[in-house]
Amino acid sequence: LHKPSMRLEAACASGGLACSEAVRAVKAGDDCVLAVGIEVESEADGRTGNSYLARAADFKRQSSIDEFLWPALFAKRTKAYLEKYPNVSMDDLAAVAAKAYENGNRNPCAHMNAVKLSQEGASKSPQFLTNEEYKPFIRLADCSTFSDGSAAAIFMSADGLRKHGISMSNCVQVVGFDQGAGDLWSDPKTLTEMTTAKTVVQRLLAKAGARPSDVEVAEVHDCFTM
Repeated sequence: LHKPSMRLEAACASGGLACSEAVRAVKAGDDCVLAVGIEVESEADGRTGNSYLARAADFKRQSSIDEFLWPALFAKRTKAYLEKYPNVSMDDLAAVAAKAYENGNRNPCAHMNAVKLSQEGASKSPQFLTNEEYKPFIRLADCSTFSDGSAAAIFMSADGLRKHGISMSNCVQVVGFDQGAGDLWSDPKTLTEMTTAKTVVQRLLAKAGARPSDVEVAEVHDCFTM
């Protein structure tokens, strides 16, 4: 008890922001920092939960688009993407959903571990938006489920590792970190590009002296198939 602590809220980026702040704390002189992420979503039904999550958008300006705001905003991006790249189809996105479920089937801790979903099943998944323009561009299977979960990571300095008798060979070294915020108060100029993520990643790679080809594993937030 009585150790320095803080609570961070940044919607889908909360866990990443906690890790970023943990690295900053180590660079500022702390030897050992624990970053923890916890989320409980199952206590609310889907309709109520969506209304809560919609507050992470520009709610006053965008809430009239659809009752399920975030699925509608991503359906809007999907529509733009399919128009720009006509060789991509909703069937291709169904394959992304099937892949996600298959990964869950391999993880005994996954919420949907026992649920099977084929590409054909994802293609036939029901549409649910009331916005007629965006309705065809998202199905139930294109969306992540409401779920509960938690994760934790420990960040330590070289001195901290020595104090605890931990070998560097058992650790993952942080060679760079970055973050950025975009503009929530206006629509993106290019719907087929995640401009903020692209800008921050390019900046991070440049600072670390790395290229995209140097990255062996990328963990990408995938709340929807697009």
